[in-house]
Amino acid sequence: MTDIAELSPIERVQAIEDWIKQQPQIDIPVNHYFAGGVYEREMIAPANSTFTGKIHLTEHLAKLVSGTMTITDGDTAGTFTGPKTFISKPGDKRAGIAHTECVFSTYHAIDEQPIDEIEKALVVDTIEQYRLAQDKTEALCHL
Repeated sequence: MTDIAELSPIERVQAIEDWIKQQPQIDIPVNHYFAGGVYEREMIAPANSTFTGKIHLTEHLAKLVSGTMTITDGDTAGTFTGPKTFISKPGDKRAGIAHTECVFSTYHAIDEQPIDEIEKALVVDTIEQYRLAQDKTEALCHL
């Protein structure tokens, strides 16, 4: 078994996600909004829920709009009460515990299109998919 201290931050959050997947699951609603080339993805997390986000491919703004939540990126953790704005970098993946009902949103500069197409452009599910996306981006930069 690997010592958690030897894992990268993203691998630590993945380990949390692996544990969460073994617990009873709940549905956390996600709402989608578009205006002027901006896409907001809004999650409403019930009190006492634990969850992880996807791995982000782009830099964007994220905001705990309301509620109190403990958030970790696998490296640092903190408890925040909204409103609290964060900057997400490519490769960020977070885990959260909602102490109260929380509204958490991410904001992306992308034109309106089907949600599944937006997700392909903005997020991936696994570390391997993220590394593959990085490799493709680096290859394009060297053309």
